[in-house]
Amino acid sequence: MNQPKFNIGDKVKHFAYGKGVILGNYHKRAGSYYWHIQYENDSFGYNQESNLKLLNNSIKPYLEEVVTEIVRNYNPNYGDDRICKCGHPYYRHFDTYENMSTCGCKYCGCFTFEEENN
Repeated sequence: MNQPKFNIGDKVKHFAYGKGVILGNYHKRAGSYYWHIQYENDSFGYNQESNLKLLNNSIKPYLEEVVTEIVRNYNPNYGDDRICKCGHPYYRHFDTYENMSTCGCKYCGCFTFEEENN
């Protein structure tokens, strides 16, 4: 998979809009990366990576990527005695000795709590 060429904060030049700074995350659409850019005249644009040229004074040793991670945590308001499809209560899907970190059911290996429908 091809990787983006730029990082947030890089100085770039657009063939029509001139010089600018990459402000926002890239989005991949139809196989191309698009970046949110602020140009020198304080206008903003959302432009395709292939239309941008990296200015030499902003080349960095690493390409950086923003990664979003979803972390599931214990919800004390959910109800500890709700029963999972695996047959065990909600609180048994968390480690009481490790600040209620998500560990899956301690009795059967069920990792995702799904409430049993009666």
